[in-house]
Amino acid sequence: MSTLKTTPLNIVVTLRKTASEIAYENAKYTGTLKPLSQEMAIRTYTYWKLIKNRFPYDAVFKQHDMLIPKRTFEHRKSMSLAEQSELMNIIEILEGDYDVMFENMPSKKSIKTLFHIHLAVYVDNRKDMSL
Repeated sequence: MSTLKTTPLNIVVTLRKTASEIAYENAKYTGTLKPLSQEMAIRTYTYWKLIKNRFPYDAVFKQHDMLIPKRTFEHRKSMSLAEQSELMNIIEILEGDYDVMFENMPSKKSIKTLFHIHLAVYVDNRKDMSL
């Protein structure tokens, strides 16, 4: 079982609701996690696929999907020019569907062997962030 960050009172600090974090930790502990590449695609592209995050950060996001490459690689620098170009096009296409796009830093990734981008919609209503 993985080690979680805790506060001085040993309270788990996570972006998942308690039930979701327990389900995620249980799946890791029992070995029932499956590779992201085996998750069903919401949308497929030539080099990428969009999938639902089975263990979303649901404490802060009401929708949490991930964009993963069809080819396995760990780092952004390993992308081919065609993969980079398509990624930029996909981001433009999906811009209106999500509030935020992020990639965890290498030391914070729970899935270190597959480059992936998180796409999410905040729980609260953030229609106009320009004010």
